[in-house]
Amino acid sequence: MKRLSAENVQTRKTAKVLMQAHRWPLLGMIAVALGIPVVLSMTVSMLLVPLVARMPILYEMLALPATVGISILTCGLMMGMLSAMIGLCRDGEKVTVGAVFRRMSMTFKAFGLNMWVALKAFLWMLPGYGLMMLALIALMVLVIIVYGGVDLATLPFSLEAFIIAVYSLMGVGMVLMLALGLPASYRYMLSLYILADKPDTRINDCVKQSKAMMKGHKWQAFKLIIPIFLVMFVMMMVMAVAFGAPMNLVADSPLLVSLLGIGMLVVYLALALYYSVRMYLCHTIFYLKRVEEQPAAEELAPAEETAAE
Repeated sequence: MKRLSAENVQTRKTAKVLMQAHRWPLLGMIAVALGIPVVLSMTVSMLLVPLVARMPILYEMLALPATVGISILTCGLMMGMLSAMIGLCRDGEKVTVGAVFRRMSMTFKAFGLNMWVALKAFLWMLPGYGLMMLALIALMVLVIIVYGGVDLATLPFSLEAFIIAVYSLMGVGMVLMLALGLPASYRYMLSLYILADKPDTRINDCVKQSKAMMKGHKWQAFKLIIPIFLVMFVMMMVMAVAFGAPMNLVADSPLLVSLLGIGMLVVYLALALYYSVRMYLCHTIFYLKRVEEQPAAEELAPAEETAAE
């Protein structure tokens, strides 16, 4: 456990050093990888919004394909970004903003991998979702009872006890969903890194390799980025206070409020991009450490089989 904690500390330090040495190319790369889908989504929304009132059916017919298309494009951009980060962390390759486009040929394969991983994670969370759905159905029954003219005195149960039971069921469902879903998401978190690193790997093999590599390391991966999220949270709170007080002072001036709001958004986006790069660098270094462990595990297997014989 101490070794894993020390490894996380070293991983964060290495990510910080790499970030300082390649700050602007990394920021530009992730800004392009995340910004293009956002701009496309906003553009499509502005183009389709007029159809909501006039032709809602046409809006629904166009909105879903547009969303799927942008999601597919995002997968290709992410492949390029992850490939560039792997090259930087392992071989010291130069990072360029245009690196996000170098794996576009893998766009559909990456999308398929994302869908497969999402499905497997969803199946793990299914018991929690099931309990939450039961709770929602029970709430619908409660609404029918209350507003359907049913005499509450004739019910074979207490209304208060029924409400407590429904919300308890929903709470258990949420806890179960997180308890099963979070480990599942970490179990398959290296799948995209494997595909970005080895493009010829089959989708199912990426998932299997990620599962094998994450065995005994899921909690370590979770703790790896906790400090990053804590720093982001503190900075967001500081930023809210720093911008909130001036906004209260100039509340009568819409122009100043708008300018402060834009400034707050710009600072927020800058912080989000910076710490997103740090997070991806940490995960990339974490992935490479798991790759280094694989040959040792493969060499150990024949020895174990011989001993068993």
